[in-house]
This record gives sequence, C-alpha cells and structure tokens, in this order.
Amino acid sequence: MGSVLTPDSLAQMMDWKQLTKGFAVGTDYGFGLFKQELHLPLKGSCKGLPGCKCVLNVCELKTEIIMHAGLDYGSGFPTLGWFPDFNVSVALATNTGEQSMGMNTTMGIIENMDFIHGFSCALFQAVIQLASPEFPDFDC
Repeated sequence: MGSVLTPDSLAQMMDWKQLTKGFAVGTDYGFGLFKQELHLPLKGSCKGLPGCKCVLNVCELKTEIIMHAGLDYGSGFPTLGWFPDFNVSVALATNTGEQSMGMNTTMGIIENMDFIHGFSCALFQAVIQLASPEFPDFDC
C-alpha cells in the first residue's frame, strides 16, 4: 500500500511552532496543521480512560486534536481532525462558509449559530465511543 505523505512531509507538518502574530496567536502550528486541546463536558465519570479528566466530580473530554478547519468563502471543514489519544479521525465539510453556522431559515440565529458546535460534539462523541466504547456520553 502507498501513502499520501512521505514520512519527511508528515514530520514537517507536525513540527509545531507557536503562532506569534496574526490569526490565533499562541496556537501550535505545523506546515498546514494546527494542534489544539479540545475540551467538552461529559455526563459520566472517567474511570481512568485516556483523554478523560475529572476535577471535583466534573468530568470532561480533554484531548489533543490535530486539524485544520479549511474555512473560506462558502465552505469549510470546521469539524475535522485526528485524535491521537484514540487514533481516530473525523472530517465533515459544510457549505456555510466562514461563519460556521447553519442556514436553516426555519430556525433563529441563535439556533443556527449552535449548529456547528452541537453537530461537532455529537459527531466527536460517536467516533470516540466507536474507538473506546466505555467512554462516557458527552454533555452537549
């Protein structure tokens, strides 16, 4: 089997440097990839699972995600990434553009603005629980 990237190309893409000016100052950026920490609330307890952290009985998914949203005028991949703790990836394209909000005219602006977060959270739960079935449900 072949591969899309050479090992050298992948190493360059994951040679992280913090952005110091412009967009997202402080974010770890490689050659076309961002490395960020994702935090999402959970309904259950961690039970020592990777990527799951609890403080004072409040638990959350706290894991690294390697990604690039690829947003432009009219389209984007705001729900995209690889979760190294679980060795799973997810990619979902939208045609809502830079605003990352839904365009359902039967809903109000608040509901449309929550579209990406709500859908991303549900999709992240599905793929993480596929990789780790004992992982608790997300509180989204």
